Amino acid sequence: MKKLLVLLFVFVPAIMFGQRNKGTQPDTEAERKAANAEKLAHVFTPQTEVNFEYCEIIKKPKYATRKIAIQIDFGQQLNLLENTDLKDENGNSVEFYSMIEALNYMGTFGWEFVQAYVVVDGESSDVHYILKRRKINAPVAK
Repeated sequence: MKKLLVLLFVFVPAIMFGQRNKGTQPDTEAERKAANAEKLAHVFTPQTEVNFEYCEIIKKPKYATRKIAIQIDFGQQLNLLENTDLKDENGNSVEFYSMIEALNYMGTFGWEFVQAYVVVDGESSDVHYILKRRKINAPVAK
């Protein structure tokens, strides 16, 4: 009986785990590169139309008040002296009491929250918010 148990505990796992499933793992570096290229081919296929646009908003404190302004980056090239604060139709900076109020404001224009991350510079830190929205006349996925 002991011999049978030894056989079961030694040979069964060796048989189960010792077999290599041929055909699923590439053997050479060239085969691995070809397999990876095939898997990633659809990722780098250019799209004819971009369906979303993105922006980044950053909180800018207003001094001597509890209000904040937000700075918006749409990926445009900016002059170092250019003011990127969010402006209303009269050209005045739009002010908020919190970032949640700013996110809700952006939501009224179709922007959706994607992600937030913190940028630390010395002793100060800024939270950056990434937003996206569907472009006008962009096809809806089915």
